[in-house]
Amino acid sequence: MNNSLFDNFDRDYLGPSSLLEPTYNFLNRSARPSIERIRQLLQSWFDGYPDDEKQEFASRFRMGSDGDIDSPFFELYIHEFLLRNNYYPTVHPDKKDSLKKPDFLVLQDGEQKAYIEAVLITGESDQEQKEQKRRDQLLDIINRAGANDFFFSISFIKTKEQQLSANRVIAFLKRKCSEINPDELAEKVSKEGIDVLPTWIFEDNGWEIEFSPLPIKPESRGKKNIRPIGLSTSDFKFIDSQKSIINSLSKKANKYGSFQEPYVIAVNITDPFAELIDVIQALYGDLKVSDSSEITLLGTDSGFWGDWNHANNQGVSAILLTLRLNPLSICKTNLNLFINPWARYPIKDIFNNINRYELVPSLQLSKQVENNCITFDLPENWPKQDR
Repeated sequence: MNNSLFDNFDRDYLGPSSLLEPTYNFLNRSARPSIERIRQLLQSWFDGYPDDEKQEFASRFRMGSDGDIDSPFFELYIHEFLLRNNYYPTVHPDKKDSLKKPDFLVLQDGEQKAYIEAVLITGESDQEQKEQKRRDQLLDIINRAGANDFFFSISFIKTKEQQLSANRVIAFLKRKCSEINPDELAEKVSKEGIDVLPTWIFEDNGWEIEFSPLPIKPESRGKKNIRPIGLSTSDFKFIDSQKSIINSLSKKANKYGSFQEPYVIAVNITDPFAELIDVIQALYGDLKVSDSSEITLLGTDSGFWGDWNHANNQGVSAILLTLRLNPLSICKTNLNLFINPWARYPIKDIFNNINRYELVPSLQLSKQVENNCITFDLPENWPKQDR
């Protein structure tokens, strides 16, 4: 049985992770004190995980999808949250009328309180994630090539599925950089502003990329571990966070059939553009926010749970939600409980110590509590330094 999430060896790497480096790989190899604190915390959480589930969990945590630990980390986080709030979580409980198993059955004093299913919402389609991966591959190669005289801002005008030759890109940049003097350009920028910075267009195999060089300060030129990529952008696209939230919740709503107890979907939204107001609108529909911050449903467009006239997804009792949670942000995020006002099995005496949003009759934050640092007994500036 594997009782450790991380390998035991002497670490000496203090640098940053690359754009494509799996999160686990960086956490496992970094010698930074803050990363060591993260390893210690996650290992302590894993020690409290059921023994008969440890091997499967450790395998997913170490490998995941392309080394992505977001899903197993969120499950471990929810498990630890339940333990610290005096609940007993059964991992992957059997369900009589389904071969599939939800993530948790929550018990307290021997009484079944709720089933919980955990899900990530990224806000990106599989195609968009693949496109970003192709861009990151190129940026990683440029960063590994190191910086001599210039930083670069990069704008991806066109990207294609065809592989781009990184060697051609680097050769292009070296040739263009050899044509300008960094000191002369720096002096010109100081006098006339950044509008005088040149732009270079690289085209190859259907890709079109715009580069703009910015001189590095003389004393920093040629130093190791300086990443030449200063800024990277891509084409503007409209992000419909609400639609992404509704679609993801809908896939989980009836995944296990019907429940005879409250069913809660725990959600970690990693979409960088999503905010709580997007979640509220996705769940409850169109709303109006007054000057006193009171939220009233307009009833013109229903959300995931429907509206006063027609209820939807009554089998989902509540949404347990956090935004952009990762191992580094545990102290910077909080859990929020959104109550389904039309649930078939309502949430009652459970999760009373987190932020609760209830429709009574306008949407109100009925209880606001301490942050995650207190919940998990961590210093406010964790993991950067000790208490």
